[in-house]
Amino acid sequence: MLAAIRRNRVRRVVLGLVAGLNLFVVLTIVGGVIVWTAIVGFISIVFRSYRPSFELTSTLFIGAGVAWFIVITVQGFSTFGSRAVRAPRGSEARVHELLERLSIASGLPAPADVGVVDSPAPNALAIGSRVARTRLVVTTGLLSLLDDDELEAVLAAEMIAAARLDTAVRTLAAVYAHGTRAVYRAMVPSAPRPTVLLALWSLVLLPTQMVTRWAWRSVFVRSGLETDDLAVAITRHPEALLDALVKLHRDEQQLDDMPIVSVPLWLEPEAVASREPWPFGPRAGGLLETRIRHLAEVCRVPSPIDPPAP
Repeated sequence: MLAAIRRNRVRRVVLGLVAGLNLFVVLTIVGGVIVWTAIVGFISIVFRSYRPSFELTSTLFIGAGVAWFIVITVQGFSTFGSRAVRAPRGSEARVHELLERLSIASGLPAPADVGVVDSPAPNALAIGSRVARTRLVVTTGLLSLLDDDELEAVLAAEMIAAARLDTAVRTLAAVYAHGTRAVYRAMVPSAPRPTVLLALWSLVLLPTQMVTRWAWRSVFVRSGLETDDLAVAITRHPEALLDALVKLHRDEQQLDDMPIVSVPLWLEPEAVASREPWPFGPRAGGLLETRIRHLAEVCRVPSPIDPPAP
């Protein structure tokens, strides 16, 4: 299993670079146009004979892209865990005990930190830029809903995701996908008036939106199914992860007031509410249902969320 995890890391890093480069292209185009128009336009008004050089234009565009990219990255990471409230020490002790047991059994490092959100809605979240700095957040509702075997299976999936660099890439992908879509929506509103400039913006930015959707599906759908396969292999009860996800699916409580950038990273993103709507379609694409059906096939049992075949 460790060998398979190491082979996967290269692909994860490539996906993260693609997502980041995609956002950088958007910010360079949009930010460069804004900065170039403001600075060069002002100089041209004062000095009418002034003509900007290619070197200056390139520097303004790239500089605007780099500065904006850094701001979005820092802001995105700073919003994570803003609602993470420490629950009673007994709750954390239970999680740490299960993580230590899994670490010994699998040879994988346990997350560096555990946080608990005081909410009755069952859910879990793993964030971090690298394995040594991965933070696992669970809700008090998850701890009360799941038994030890089911909670162990959920933690195993998150540990494997961190070791495969899935957690790092998902974190970056969430920040960068949200940034890409936010800039696009700012330039191309959902109910626009047809103009030549709007058509030009749409055409220029369309390829970046296609890359965003591809990277999103690769990160959040395919990697989740692969992680589940490995989690089933290292837990004591193979069907425990399936049982845990079914319980989350059937629970109707909602986790409220989360930072928008963190919404797609939760175990059940459809049960997480934010002050802003998530602007990217796959967030509501039934990822939890996909994982449940896949696990039912792996465990060779009927899907518990679908009606039995006639």
